[in-house]
Amino acid sequence: MFTITTLNKPCNHTSPEELILQMSPLIADGIDLLCCQSIAHASNPENRELCDEIGYLTRHMQLTCSCFAADRQQKKDADAKAEPLRGQAIFTGPGIWMLNSGSFSIGQDDCEEAVLFALVRKNGSSILVFNFHLAETSDQQELQLTHLFQHNLLKEAYGAVALCTDREPLLSSKKWLQLTATSCYTPFQFKTADNGLLALFNAKNGSITNAPPDRVRETPGLSLKVDIKRTVKSRRSRPSFPLSFREQWLGYRDNRAFA
Repeated sequence: MFTITTLNKPCNHTSPEELILQMSPLIADGIDLLCCQSIAHASNPENRELCDEIGYLTRHMQLTCSCFAADRQQKKDADAKAEPLRGQAIFTGPGIWMLNSGSFSIGQDDCEEAVLFALVRKNGSSILVFNFHLAETSDQQELQLTHLFQHNLLKEAYGAVALCTDREPLLSSKKWLQLTATSCYTPFQFKTADNGLLALFNAKNGSITNAPPDRVRETPGLSLKVDIKRTVKSRRSRPSFPLSFREQWLGYRDNRAFA
């Protein structure tokens, strides 16, 4: 099972201590992937106790911050030394292998944003997760998502794709099917709120099933718990996705299951 959670501005309306308390049911069960938008990261050690939300969540949620990308506005800021930086972060829990991560741009002009991505694996199943700011208008959202689903990453078949953003989408289900038609994926489930979206896309040669609900959990953000399986057609085939340094260091071989 994968437990995926997304949080927009995690400490904007509450203290880090209160956030940890509100998240305690999920923390107790275990979080595999946590995506945050507009989270503060202080690179200066002197400021970490005051404004390093990433450091605080890492210490108190038993997660690892696997990757971070600063917001586009901060990158263009003339004061490059401004603290803290705000941007997108992806956290991973115990037992999760981070195979690769990075960022790229989608959209253009006012709706251009950096997409933070990570390819992770747990118990032989893989998820490619995208974390970014979604544009305000439907036209801008469509432009962003068109660029996203045309990216070379989505020409490969992983177990599933997760999409985490800070805004509810304004597109119809028909439009989502059109956007994903040229990729290896199809929409599976959307969970939305006023300040976020957590969407799952099923691999066309795999399957996703929802975990049976146990009890109602009122926690911040959006969460999904799913079982992901992939049907591999050929043992000799593997994605052409660039290997991470860790995979190269471990010594990749063609007969190892990459995803």
